[in-house]
Amino acid sequence: PGVGLLTHNGGFENGVDPWQESSAAGYEIIDTTNPHSGKYSAYLCGYSGCDDSIAQDITLPGSATNITVSYWWYGATTRTSHSCRDIFTVNLLDSNGKVIAKLQQACNTNANQNWQQVHFDVTNALSHYSGQTVTLIFNARTTYSVSVTSAFFVDDVEVRAS
Repeated sequence: PGVGLLTHNGGFENGVDPWQESSAAGYEIIDTTNPHSGKYSAYLCGYSGCDDSIAQDITLPGSATNITVSYWWYGATTRTSHSCRDIFTVNLLDSNGKVIAKLQQACNTNANQNWQQVHFDVTNALSHYSGQTVTLIFNARTTYSVSVTSAFFVDDVEVRAS
């Protein structure tokens, strides 16, 4: 027990459960606008002054020797500036909400309108957390701006233990 796929509904095809959504503007984050596969993906931001996140609690097995996180992400922006104004971050948090591992930080400057898959080996970061519950959280924030903003999409999220 405890090895294999640890995430549930990583493609967002079965609605919200067990993801926890938060949107500063009250938007539904699981959306059909731009899926990588299937009909749905998580759509973060795309509006001014955005602070959107989607998270899932993951119970780590006591026996895993290897834990990996992978997902597909897509960034789109209407900004032409070469400074980082809109930020997409992916973190693993402990039960108190403290960051255990920062997996990714991307900006509007990284938004190249292509789906990209990323993989992280989080075995070492999570070595002291076996048997505990951690949270994988995707967050995007955009600055206040009248005409330009960025959006970030996430799909096909997998946390695996072996």
